[in-house]
Amino acid sequence: MYNRAVGIFGGTFDPFHNGHLQLVRSVLKLGILERIYLMPNYIPPHKPQPVADDRDRLAMINLVCAHEQNIFPLDFEIRRQSVSYTFETVSKLSEDERFSNTRITLLIGMDSLINFTSWYHYEQLLQQVNLVVARRPHYDLADLDQCLKSRITGTEIFSPFDAGQILLVDNPSVDLSSSEIRSHKFNSIDNLIPPYIIDYIKQHRIY
Repeated sequence: MYNRAVGIFGGTFDPFHNGHLQLVRSVLKLGILERIYLMPNYIPPHKPQPVADDRDRLAMINLVCAHEQNIFPLDFEIRRQSVSYTFETVSKLSEDERFSNTRITLLIGMDSLINFTSWYHYEQLLQQVNLVVARRPHYDLADLDQCLKSRITGTEIFSPFDAGQILLVDNPSVDLSSSEIRSHKFNSIDNLIPPYIIDYIKQHRIY
């Protein structure tokens, strides 16, 4: 029996930027989750390896959580020191007392949803979690596997204590990537990253 509903937002967060923050704030405002955990990946199976080391990425996440309400750090995958397969992570977290009787909803981007059927044990994963997906431009739902399309629901009927639902949310700020920030594509990053993260990056000479 589940009596708590929380979100987990995993990623390399290399670095964490305002697109990430806007998504988390938007989902919390929906009132469907009591809190959201930010979980840095150790070795992401579907993305390039992080540039910043584990300590710095986790430190930046800790800063975010110190400045925000109902957002908490989760260092599970970094402590585990292995490839970060979400199915394995969720299965292991079910043994953690912090997640006892708790239904997990994963926050992901539209790019991840389009490729979700390539995830390790994705069918079993959907028996354990829900997905909240940030819409992004240039991604067409026509490309989505039919087994995933059938799971898309609306906010008014989304049940955070059940599993296997997919909720799409609008997030205008999410069309921003950490790799673009690291490549110095923008003249200024002042409006792209929280100021305390910018201070940390400068202080520790990351990127």
